[in-house]
Amino acid sequence: MLSDELIKTALHVVAPFIAAIVAIIGWLATSMLNRKNEIFKQILEERLKRRMMMFESVFEALLPFANPRNGELSVSGEKLSELLSMANKLVQLYGNNCEIDCFRKFTSAINGKDLDLVKKLLIDELPLFRENMREELGYGSL
Repeated sequence: MLSDELIKTALHVVAPFIAAIVAIIGWLATSMLNRKNEIFKQILEERLKRRMMMFESVFEALLPFANPRNGELSVSGEKLSELLSMANKLVQLYGNNCEIDCFRKFTSAINGKDLDLVKKLLIDELPLFRENMREELGYGSL
């Protein structure tokens, strides 16, 4: 049998090594978790910037339909086409399936020159973009 003195001596020698190993493992784990968290935050920040760009683009493209002057759109022709094209590109890249479907409804109503349907969609569907943006930011719905 081992004597008590030998066990105490062994513990005094082994304990610092065990503590050092635990400290090194903790240090490495913390470093990896911090790096993973930083990458996640950078991705989230970039995603939010892109989604905000998308929201602004959709809003700007559809704004002329919200308040036409004397039945005429305040923006028309090439400028309107450019706004809708940019909004469509951003929705396709950064929108979720609901937003893509919603924007398709808008574009088909616009192409069909159905201003009444566009106004109805603005009231019914445009808040979807806002709600999704608020959800992404973590604010919840209104």
